[in-house]
Amino acid sequence: MKAFKNLLILSALFIFSCKKEKAPNIEESVSKQKLFTSVSAKETGVDFINVLEETIDANYFQYNYMYIGGGVASGDINNDGLVDLFFTSNSNENKLYLNKGDFKFEDITKEAGIPHEKGFDTGVNFVDINNDGFIDIYISRGGWLDEANKFANQLFINNGDLTFSEKAVEFGLADANRTIQTLFFDYDNDNDLDAYVTNAPDIINRNQTEIFNLKEIQKNPETLKLKGSDRLYNNDGTGHFTDVSIEAGIMPEMAFGLNTEVIDFNNDGWLDIYVNNDFNMPDFAFLNNGDGTFTESAEKLVKHMSFNSMGGDVADINNDGFLDLMTVDMNPKDYIRSKTTMGMTSISKFKKMTSSGYHYQYMHNMLQINNGDGSFREVSKMADIGDTDWSWALLFADFDLDGLNDIFVTNGVFRDVIDRDSNKAIVAQLKKKNRKPTKEDFLTYAKMLPQQKLINYFFKNNGDFTFEDTSSKWVDDSPSFSNGAVYADLDNDGDLDIVINNINDNATILKNNAKELDKGNYLQISFVGPENNVFGIGTKVSLLFEDGSTMVRQLINARGFLSAVSNKLHFGVGPATSIKNLEIVWQDGKTQKLINIKVNQKLQIKYEDATKKRSLHFTASPQPKLFEKLASPYKHIDPSFNDYDLQVLLPHKLSQTGPGIAVADINNDGIEDVFIGGGRSQPGQIFIGEKSGTFKKINNRIFNLDKIYEDVSACFFDADNDGDQDLYVVSGSYEFYRNPRMLQDRLYLNNGKGNFRKTKKSLPEMHSAGAVVIPSDFDNDGDLDLFFGGRVIPANYPHAPKSTLLINNNGNFSDQTEKLAPDLLNIGMVIDAKWFDIDNDKDLDLIVTGEWMGIEVLLNDSGKFKKTSRYKTLQNTKGWWNKILVADIDNDGDDDIIAGNLGLNYKFHATDEKPFHVYFSDFDYNGTQDILLAKYYNNKQVPVRGKECTAQQMPHLQSKIKSYRDFASRDLEGIIGPSIKRASHYEVNEFRSGLFINTGNDNYSFQPFGNQVQQSPINSIVYYDFNGDNKKDLLLAGNNYQSEVETTRADSGIGNLLLGDGNGAYNSLNHLESGFFADKDVRDVVLINTGSLRLLLVINNNDSHDLFKLSH
Repeated sequence: MKAFKNLLILSALFIFSCKKEKAPNIEESVSKQKLFTSVSAKETGVDFINVLEETIDANYFQYNYMYIGGGVASGDINNDGLVDLFFTSNSNENKLYLNKGDFKFEDITKEAGIPHEKGFDTGVNFVDINNDGFIDIYISRGGWLDEANKFANQLFINNGDLTFSEKAVEFGLADANRTIQTLFFDYDNDNDLDAYVTNAPDIINRNQTEIFNLKEIQKNPETLKLKGSDRLYNNDGTGHFTDVSIEAGIMPEMAFGLNTEVIDFNNDGWLDIYVNNDFNMPDFAFLNNGDGTFTESAEKLVKHMSFNSMGGDVADINNDGFLDLMTVDMNPKDYIRSKTTMGMTSISKFKKMTSSGYHYQYMHNMLQINNGDGSFREVSKMADIGDTDWSWALLFADFDLDGLNDIFVTNGVFRDVIDRDSNKAIVAQLKKKNRKPTKEDFLTYAKMLPQQKLINYFFKNNGDFTFEDTSSKWVDDSPSFSNGAVYADLDNDGDLDIVINNINDNATILKNNAKELDKGNYLQISFVGPENNVFGIGTKVSLLFEDGSTMVRQLINARGFLSAVSNKLHFGVGPATSIKNLEIVWQDGKTQKLINIKVNQKLQIKYEDATKKRSLHFTASPQPKLFEKLASPYKHIDPSFNDYDLQVLLPHKLSQTGPGIAVADINNDGIEDVFIGGGRSQPGQIFIGEKSGTFKKINNRIFNLDKIYEDVSACFFDADNDGDQDLYVVSGSYEFYRNPRMLQDRLYLNNGKGNFRKTKKSLPEMHSAGAVVIPSDFDNDGDLDLFFGGRVIPANYPHAPKSTLLINNNGNFSDQTEKLAPDLLNIGMVIDAKWFDIDNDKDLDLIVTGEWMGIEVLLNDSGKFKKTSRYKTLQNTKGWWNKILVADIDNDGDDDIIAGNLGLNYKFHATDEKPFHVYFSDFDYNGTQDILLAKYYNNKQVPVRGKECTAQQMPHLQSKIKSYRDFASRDLEGIIGPSIKRASHYEVNEFRSGLFINTGNDNYSFQPFGNQVQQSPINSIVYYDFNGDNKKDLLLAGNNYQSEVETTRADSGIGNLLLGDGNGAYNSLNHLESGFFADKDVRDVVLINTGSLRLLLVINNNDSHDLFKLSH
């Protein structure tokens, strides 16, 4: 019956979720410049195979983690200076191999006294539990048979003579839950090793897609009976361990923990815990309070996380001195596999998850970059390491010795248990038989699930937040079902080799040839720790080089999924021949420093030589910063609306594009004042600036009456030529498709004292959802006219709305677009615009841009505007442009254009060779505008979205295309038919933000910003001298939380300050130095001059706004 439930649960999950070739010899491999050589079992003597045999009692439908695989531990069990290996087999004999040197190993399992016990072994760790200087073996055990104490973990104490004795009960470590892996670390800084045991319940006991009350789970006594709650064990200093989970704040839970990392999230000297949880339960991030307790704080630390978190690792990938975090999921890179294995995500369930403490979860790997302030930004899409299929082990290490941490990921599941077509066939069999399935049935169903071995991944770190897939470049590898893995210097040559535990295949040993290939230098460090942590687990080492660059590593053994690396820290240092400073920080805070260290050596660091003890809460003396954050009482409220009810395949919401902001001196006191727009049902607000640098809110009844509108943009200008600043407010949003009157813009006239009244007939009827309004006396008649940019037609994305030219006639505005600028009637989905004499003919031209647009130029010819193709680079660089600013960036006497775009850290990518496309039409003739986003696969255009959601938009496809594989095998025309050729079509070839440098003769050169800027959309640009050196700088900010639920929201922006050199070059200043940090759903940033102070106001959607004081 449990297996039957599991089958039904698997079906529910889909609804929710939208023999090896002989390796070449070493010499041949080196000659071909391969970084790794696969060394055969015949050569090494490592003949271990994790044998998996499916039976009626042992298959996927009896135990969901049947295919989890086994682990590897690497360490020197006999202290001879060579790294030995231990492999776990899930249901067969584990193996211990003694390293004899030169990649020769001896199987000493039987002689060592390590018997095979019936049950299901999972992870393994080498750890010196009794601190006698010999590493012991700790084996984690789980499975589905809760009998005869089969779940009890095992501890084999090293007797010092290559034999071992099992003593888990004696040491208090015979945890009898369903353990996946155990991590040893010192969480209370008392210089002994404690243990975190990662457990996972049997999935057939509950529906893994159900959303529970997480607090109620903690209180429910039934939770612990599932034997899946994680456990924290405290070492009392004598080597005895006690379960302190609940008193430490590690509460009972029902998550499917597969891996645990420890990392000091907030740099306070106490190790915190991150638990990778499979399925929809959120990952846990336990912040160490420093008093023996932890507080779960995932939502404070990361903006989003993996849905099916599996393996993970910690390392500093950008050498900024802060440790970063990565988790792996199971989303395929291959288009066919992605469309046949992954399902549609329900919007309603996603919203319920985010509102129930499950955080924002997405099905891809996550690369969380440490901001250095206790927060992280996620950049996997820009790094191009987000999709590595069914991933298990993740290892960060500098494999090519260039000084940067690379990535290795093991891949492959024994059966594709989420293959959509196979599961449909299984369900059909169930219905056909119309009876309770037998054990034999379930074995048959399990074998109906397809098998596909996969290649493991290598990624070379490029040093710019991106990685190159070097899987085939670095090694000649064969597809496999690979699980646990470790790196270790097996031959003591200074580079890191790799060992992999495979299902039904020999274990893989990859010899690293980096030293033979003269790739770079290295430094290897081992420790003699304090009495109760003799190998110094938890010790952190930082290197400082002559050029000012840094590297950091921390010794934590449990890495590589179900696995453990050796007690050595390894640094690749590139071409460096010496290290200026080497700083060691022991777990209790003691430090020591070495200077002028030669490379290519093995150092041993002793705890007894540490003479200084640094405060664990040490903070450097605060340095003056360019920005000081002030308290901000200003907040935007924007009620949620489900745009996807109107168009299922929208790429993102358009109902939360505000608020608008405008700055001007509205009461003529010499101090700038502010208007901040409101969301639907929130009135806009006027704030009067005061000499003290504060603001006073003015209660204006008229804005309260107009709170039914949504204020998405605004500007102050003198509409009636009376010498004061009036206010134009743009209405927008996607929700008013049935009531377009709510899209009418408004004009408020100023009485000269900052009090406003609404005009009733000064504006024509305008029912486009807007984005921007900019004033200008382009016709030189002495009054200010307006350009209004239309953003979108509700329920008709991406059809171009009308943009409008409003001519001022004594304070009344008329729509003269058809007469003066007919090209504006369907120019595109405008987001921003600027008046700019681009052709230097002494009149103002208009440049507009937006989504699916280039930078369009409309030249002013005697007051009439016509779109021109003279500026080809501007026009042909199509993007999702959010913001433009005109300025002479390079001080050459002509104006350039700064342009904010989507960025690179997003699901969608585009180049000139492979643009990103959208097709739109009523393909099924049902009165609804259908959208198809398209990318390239094998040089053919294919849909971005999957079968289910595409058929939800166009139901006839459900019967036309019956299988997921059929859907995946078709291009756009094969899915839609010939009507795709008649559909409206836009494309994008550039998603990077950057500078359009004016090179003269109507030519512009696009120069993209560096990847530090590309990690988020840019929709806010300020050009100002922030550091007082008389050279203007660039401040850029932006995010967009409004993506559809299968597209990871763009929330990794933290703001960028680029300091200018006066000649067009800019250097980024870290937020820890500048003081500027803007990580919310940023919509705009404005400077405000209060007379005594200059302030910077960051405008955020549906959140409090942020206020900064400038030092210059």
